[in-house]
Amino acid sequence: MNSMAFVVSPWHRGNSVMIVNQKSVPVFFAAFAVFGGDVKAQSLIVGIPSTDTTRPGVTMIAHESQVNTWSYPKPYWNSFTFATRGVSENVEVAATLYGLSRPSSGPLVVAAGYKMRVPLAEGSLWEPTLASGQFLAASLNGTSIGGWGFGVGSLRLPELNTRFTLGLATGTAQVFGRPVATVIAGIEQPFSKQWSFVADWMSGDHALAALITAAQWTPTHGFVIIAGPKFPNTPAAGPTAAMVEVTLEF
Repeated sequence: MNSMAFVVSPWHRGNSVMIVNQKSVPVFFAAFAVFGGDVKAQSLIVGIPSTDTTRPGVTMIAHESQVNTWSYPKPYWNSFTFATRGVSENVEVAATLYGLSRPSSGPLVVAAGYKMRVPLAEGSLWEPTLASGQFLAASLNGTSIGGWGFGVGSLRLPELNTRFTLGLATGTAQVFGRPVATVIAGIEQPFSKQWSFVADWMSGDHALAALITAAQWTPTHGFVIIAGPKFPNTPAAGPTAAMVEVTLEF
């Protein structure tokens, strides 16, 4: 936000933020750093917003699926799809469709919004950065309208290139299942130009309250695959599931 993206996608590789299904992992994906070369700007870490934005003039599209066929009463599938566009070095806009799932759970929603980042010390090895965003969500199988907003900050450890992200998000029932204020946290650890470990978490007992851990593979500049397990904090966030996200940038 995988990446809540921000549409709103907590977004990726020059990405955006997105909102997820009420019973899915946060709908945002994060950006992942690599040793040397280009740093991929992904608006999400996995499911929460990152402090990256999509590069100016670049469009990013992503699809995330969450699946559980081994323990849920019925085979479980939930998904979200989003697109982001870099407006400037520090601003991106996004659109997201979330809530496509089997069995159907919660509203089918489209959302749109923006994310803005503020680097605090250009050139610093610690890369201190703030980011915030707001999104509007409309139900396609109802008449309700809601939204959410967030604010996060990040620091990167010199040499190790580990990036930590921490912040707060608030939103309505259309996004979280009920009105909430929640802590969001993430970590990104690159191991090579193609491989990184990423994880993010939302606190509480709402529909997006979960821990996601994943491996990110970046075989080419504009193609990224992220995969790993989702561990919900509460049954309201759905079952434990396998998550796969595919991102293209052009």
